This record gives sequence, C-alpha cells and structure tokens, in this order.
Amino acid sequence: KKKKKEKKFKLEFNYTPKQVKEYLDRYVIKQDESKKVLSIAVCDHYNHATHDMGNKTDYDYTTQNVVLIGPTGVGKTYLIKCIARLIGVPFVKADATKYSETGYVGKNVEDLVRELVQKADGNIKLAQYGIIYIDEVDKIGMDFRGDPSSALLEVLDPEQHFSFSDNYLEVPFDLSKVMFITTANILDTIPPALRDRMEILDLPGYTEEDKLMIAKRYLVPRQLEAHGLKSKNLRLKDNAIQTIIRDYTREAGRRNLEREIATICREVAKEFVQGKTKAVVVIKEMLHSFLGPIKFFSGVSIFTISPDSGSPSVTVATAFAKTQGCPHIN
Repeated sequence: KKKKKEKKFKLEFNYTPKQVKEYLDRYVIKQDESKKVLSIAVCDHYNHATHDMGNKTDYDYTTQNVVLIGPTGVGKTYLIKCIARLIGVPFVKADATKYSETGYVGKNVEDLVRELVQKADGNIKLAQYGIIYIDEVDKIGMDFRGDPSSALLEVLDPEQHFSFSDNYLEVPFDLSKVMFITTANILDTIPPALRDRMEILDLPGYTEEDKLMIAKRYLVPRQLEAHGLKSKNLRLKDNAIQTIIRDYTREAGRRNLEREIATICREVAKEFVQGKTKAVVVIKEMLHSFLGPIKFFSGVSIFTISPDSGSPSVTVATAFAKTQGCPHIN
C-alpha cells in the first residue's frame, strides 16, 4: 500500500518591519521606539520561520524573545494581540503568577503547547511557530516550593529545550521556533538570567494629551458600542474627558479612564431604557452627578496670614503635616 502524502504547509509572511509598525500605529498611539524594535523582532523571527518551512534542510536559528516593560494600562497586551492577528499564527496567554503559586512550570508548558495546537486546528507545524505570551514575568518568586524561574529559563533557551515531549500529543514539539513575548511592570525584580535571554522594550506612560486622544479615538467609541449607544445618543466634551483624566484618575495608563467612561455610558444607557429620547452631551460640570465627588486633588488651597506684612493670602500646599497640633505647610 502506498503511503498517503502529507499536505505541505507553508506559512505566508510577506511583511516588512515598516508595514508591521504601520499596522500597529492604527491601534496603539505613541510608543514609537518600542513598536519599531518589536516590528523588527517579529519580522526577523517569521522570515526565518517561513524560510525554514520552505527548505528541507534545517539550520540553527535563535528565537527572538522579547519583554515589554511598562506600567499597567499602556497597551502591552493589546500590542501583542494586534501582532498575532496580523500574522495569523496561534496565540496563547499565560500568567506568570501561577508559576509562583505552584512552583512548577512543566505542567503549565504542556498546557500552553496543547492550546497552541488546538488554536492551530491540530496543525502541529503551524503551532510550532506560534506566539506564547507570558504576563507579569516580574512577579515570579522563589520560595520553599521551588524556583520556577530556573524552569522557565529552560523553556526560553532554545539551546536547552529545542524538543519538547508531551504525553498527550505523543509527538516532539520544537519550542525553539516559538516566539515568546513577556511583559512586566518593572525590570528590577526580573531574575538576571531571565533578563539576559530577552530583548527589553520600555513602554512609558501616557501624557494627558495622549489620554485625551486615546479616549476620543478608541475608548469612547468602544464603550458606546458595548452599552448599545450611538454617537448621536451620547457625546463627551473634551473638557469633560480632561477633567476625568485629572480629577478622577491618576495613572500612567488608561485603564481607570476607560472604567470611568464606562460608568457614564452605563448611566446614560439606563436613562434611555427608561424612556429618554434626547441626546446627552456631557460637560465637566455634569461629572459630579455621574461619577460622584472628585477623587484626586492636584493641590490644596489654604488661607494664610503673612507674618511679615500681616495681609491675608492664598497658597497651594503640596504637603501638610501636624506637629503638636501646629500645622506645617510645605
């Protein structure tokens, strides 16, 4: 009997770093340097992957492992999702805090490999070129249960772990071709050995102007759609969004900003369900009725008497302390 010929599979990747960055620019604003380096790393990885698939002879290739460093809410996860969607390879996410809880990485790696194969519809060759995203790698710790960072080193190092065996799949799985992308809030707590195996990309926080642009372009339309509203039903003025940024959120990212916008959309949607027909235009004076009192103050105005002239004046205090009942203002 003649053996059935296996279907040849070839990964189509025809992007340049410039095209990848232009795609990311459509979904994530700013972070230009990080997007540029990440685009180069992705193209390098998948150009090697397609070359390897198209040739019978194998060759050595060092995988591109990347760690994105930045505060919560600056778009680390969304950036990786956009890349996976553009390339069309399987993408799975793992939480590094699980490794600290169990002290064991092997079982979690088996689960990730199976999930890659599942998302590739059983195509193991495609799964071998997928993306594994490990979140909060700076939270990995060592205690009496073991040191998960040492096991994770073996996974990230292709020289040590080029072939992975899973009892369920019953076939070898080449982890050296998988692209690992990790994220962290701070760099200092990442073990030095892990740091050496990854390229570090910094994602700084957003300014007020950046957050205003993000809110108008992404957050408001997304929350309107999520709450069944249209732009003609609810409009947020720029001064209202700026007040939310300054007085109701204090963060480097935009996560809490989206929560506050969602609260406003939820209240307006409730009014429309109860029979309201007129459009709602939210200005900064109306925020108190939607979001309650101001949560953050940039300074405290205090009425004082000048000891020299004896004339009253108003000052803005940045620090306030009491010593034996006598306030001291800095």
